[in-house]
Amino acid sequence: MLDRQEVELTASPTDQVRFYNGSKIHIPADKTIYLTRDSAGIATAFEKEFKKLKIAAQIIDATPENIPDLPDAAGLVLIPDAFYEPGDDAVAGQFLLTAFSMASKNGPHLTASAQEGGAFMACISFLGGGFGFKNFETQISPVYGGMAGLAKTAALEWKPVLCRVLDLPFDPKAIKKNAEAAVGLMMTRGAVEMGLDSTQCYIPELVSKPVGEPVEINLDKSDVVVISGGARGVTAACAIALARQCRAKIALLGRSKPPFEEPSWLKGMNTPAQMKKAIFANAFEKEKQDGIATKRMVKLFKEQFNYKGTWNALLSTFRSYPMDNLKSYYKRVGASLIPVMFIWGAKDETVPFKGAAQVEKAIPHIKKTVIEDGTHSIVYSHPQMINKSTISFLKNKTL
Repeated sequence: MLDRQEVELTASPTDQVRFYNGSKIHIPADKTIYLTRDSAGIATAFEKEFKKLKIAAQIIDATPENIPDLPDAAGLVLIPDAFYEPGDDAVAGQFLLTAFSMASKNGPHLTASAQEGGAFMACISFLGGGFGFKNFETQISPVYGGMAGLAKTAALEWKPVLCRVLDLPFDPKAIKKNAEAAVGLMMTRGAVEMGLDSTQCYIPELVSKPVGEPVEINLDKSDVVVISGGARGVTAACAIALARQCRAKIALLGRSKPPFEEPSWLKGMNTPAQMKKAIFANAFEKEKQDGIATKRMVKLFKEQFNYKGTWNALLSTFRSYPMDNLKSYYKRVGASLIPVMFIWGAKDETVPFKGAAQVEKAIPHIKKTVIEDGTHSIVYSHPQMINKSTISFLKNKTL
């Protein structure tokens, strides 16, 4: 049975959320709250409220090219200058980049402060106090909705830090009037997403709803539908059905390569059991022809697929591995100076050995072991050589 979920706003008195529902974090005395500057005076109003609480606060300037390092930070309040040019997507995009860079650079400082007592990051948006779900008609760039994504992602990665996206009315006067309540919510534990409008706090929640009868989709050839996360499996079926019904333009966004022609020996197979049998029979066909794949090697390969983790690992690779470009990852590893080694078969055709030059250029300190007669299946064909090289690498304390 399909479970349909819709976003609904749960309203509660703001004072109830602040003083009864959630506990307030403690800011260490030697730490500072930093707020990004805006032209509407929102940061100034918040700064005054922090100082009333005897908490050091400072307004700063930040751009994608100038991201300050704030070692004494116990709080970041990321306020977009949305009242200056509210509908400009480019301006909104620049601020999102600034906010992300601020979080990335100062996340370790916030984590350290949290371990000493408390820390928070508040991402501010102005979508009406209800994240656009509450009678919101002002023409503000929807790009600012990305502030919620930043806060929610940080909440998953920085467990000790209180991360909050606080949505406020598109009205500077109303915001300044309720600045004390806004600052209080920034430091109150609870849901990551909170909206504030006058005396009410709104929290978006997913609520299960019955699936009704199909209704006509009010889209036509002039509309564009964006589908993220790729378009395979169920998503692909839905995209095709949507295209057939309304003929809208569809934009597919994802990292995966376009679908490729599957091997002829997989055609017509629908169950995992059928596919396993075909893989076992055909996976090493080329190696068998070249005289590389031994009976023992094929036997080990088949045995490995008896474990559920093998299939999960393969699925994870297809879903998450950036197969199209690894240069940025290589550079990050190279800059870290972490000990690294690769073991590569010189006759590997799946991941051609010529790519080793690119890896060595990005990671100059890398140690390498090249198996001259090795293909992509060196784990099976040369286990002793791999074990010896790996153990030697791990034992070497001078790397």
